[in-house]
Amino acid sequence: MNKLAIVATVAAATVVVFMFWGKIIGFIHRDPELTATVFVPDPKSDKRIVASGWTDDELKKILEDFAKLYELDRSFATRVKSVDSDNVLVSFPNDIPSDVFFFLVNYLNYPERYELSGRQIAVAGKVTLTPTFDLPEPSLAGKAAKVYVPADDQDFDLVYVVLPSGERYEVSFTDHRWKRVEEARMSRAVREL
Repeated sequence: MNKLAIVATVAAATVVVFMFWGKIIGFIHRDPELTATVFVPDPKSDKRIVASGWTDDELKKILEDFAKLYELDRSFATRVKSVDSDNVLVSFPNDIPSDVFFFLVNYLNYPERYELSGRQIAVAGKVTLTPTFDLPEPSLAGKAAKVYVPADDQDFDLVYVVLPSGERYEVSFTDHRWKRVEEARMSRAVREL
């Protein structure tokens, strides 16, 4: 190869590098993509949880522990004891993220530092579904749902979502995907909430 061909090749390569320099530098120094979305509270949210089997003091402490765990304000939830039963209604005056709502339904079944044997714990989340729940089908938005931990749960990291139409889904905390299930696996105690 003669000197003129080498100079022409180097010049062509230099032009190509300058043409794509911005893309090359952007690729090498690219910022990590933002995957988290900013939570915007929905003033119309009707997220609530009905729980039984915990004393008021226990439930207060469980909610405080959960708030610390997920870095929530201690006043993220309010509790109202039912007059005619042992049920306690937990509501969220400033809303909470949809995934955190699922986590709390699960956590109220398996809180840290509490003995569960000899107790009948029942927890059911109630909500009108919105797109913030990463719904498997857009048609589920606007539908009422009951959220709970299935009976005989062996996974400890999921919730079930049941619609009045009978549609049933499992939502795993591992991949946050909704998967249809055949059986509701709803305990009688949860059914009565």
